[in-house]
Amino acid sequence: MLKKLRIKNFQSHTRTEIDFCSGVNGIIGTSQAGKTAILRAIKLLRTNRPLGFRFHTKYTKASKTSVQAIFSDDVVASINKSKNNTIYKLKNHSGRKVSFSKVGKGVPDVVSQGINLSDINVHSQLDAPFMIASTSGEIAREINKVTNSEMVDAWTQGINKKITSLGIQKDILKNDIKSIKNQLLNLKGVALINSLVTELECIIKKRGSKQETHFLLTEIEENIKKEKDKILFYQKHEGVKSVIQQAEKVRKKIKKKECVIVLLGKLIREKDRLLILSQDYKEIACKYIDKIKSKKKCPICLSLIQNKDIKRIENEIHLGVGRTRNK
Repeated sequence: MLKKLRIKNFQSHTRTEIDFCSGVNGIIGTSQAGKTAILRAIKLLRTNRPLGFRFHTKYTKASKTSVQAIFSDDVVASINKSKNNTIYKLKNHSGRKVSFSKVGKGVPDVVSQGINLSDINVHSQLDAPFMIASTSGEIAREINKVTNSEMVDAWTQGINKKITSLGIQKDILKNDIKSIKNQLLNLKGVALINSLVTELECIIKKRGSKQETHFLLTEIEENIKKEKDKILFYQKHEGVKSVIQQAEKVRKKIKKKECVIVLLGKLIREKDRLLILSQDYKEIACKYIDKIKSKKKCPICLSLIQNKDIKRIENEIHLGVGRTRNK
């Protein structure tokens, strides 16, 4: 609550000090006594209006105008105005002092919060009686200001705006989801292509140790990389079907070459097996001949045989297969 007001060099007031009582205070006096100037001085303190220096008094050589207010909670606020500058000073209820120079056209927030004077606290000369001649809407607005209900309305409006905005975003996201689903339907073959690429990469790793297939697999790897680039391109755009067809052709070619490689592997393994069997046959044949030589008996009728017969049997065992083929 405003407790004391000091006015210096403002219109008709060169040095005026006014004490206020608790409750409602009224200012009365004859015409041109300076009543309106007091209200203007309070307005200057709380709003920094009027701007400029035109309300400086004519009755002194002082270069500054000042208005100081003392409040019941020991808060002291003042404004000092000259032609070139405006300075606000504030001492809060804890005794801390702050000063603001060159404030321009506004009032520092700290000062506004400290003095806490609004249109409800100060009425102008021609204002209607407060809350008596006002309309119901005006009364409601004033009550809302006091109770901060207008903030609730602002919050409600803000929430409603956010709800509306979120609803719009929801509809946009629904449309995006529908569009993405349609795109996924068009791209249903991409998973198959990716699995094919993975399979081809495995083939490359398995065949990388063989010199004969190295160049072939290198070429396949380059083709795969090209196909991957095409897939990535067509995933972002349309035309995946043509990529799938090209990938299928590549897959068939790789299949054929794989079959050839597998057959070659089988032939090599069969050759190695035949060599092993041939060696085993020779070892067994040698043991068989040695056995006949030691026993000197016919292997069929078990009768005694001569060396020439043993020699003939030995020739038959080692060359019998060749003779049979020649026959």
